[in-house]
Amino acid sequence: MVVQSRTTRRSAILQSYLTFCRIRQRYQSTGRLELDADFVFPTTLLPLAVLAAHCKQPVRAVNPSIQGYADWIMHADDPLVGSTYVPVVRLPQDPEAYMGVLEHLEDLSKTTELFSANK
Repeated sequence: MVVQSRTTRRSAILQSYLTFCRIRQRYQSTGRLELDADFVFPTTLLPLAVLAAHCKQPVRAVNPSIQGYADWIMHADDPLVGSTYVPVVRLPQDPEAYMGVLEHLEDLSKTTELFSANK
């Protein structure tokens, strides 16, 4: 197992944010949300999903693989069993529905080593 240094993680987060800023700036001048990266961190997709919802624009990636990943993360209703991706979901306003989403996340965390408290 390779452990990332704190500096490497910070650099990845910074690069993720700068990628998002570049996409947002391009949107402001062209009116299109175009993702031209060969690799995208999930931390790029979260603010991009918020921007896409606000602008009511789809995200279009130049790379088909990145397009598939972005579509999955930003539009999946239910993650596939064994998937390593947790899609972006809007939390409902209704408290009962909200609790349903939280229960689903708790179920995912119980079955996923990444989130398990029993490491």
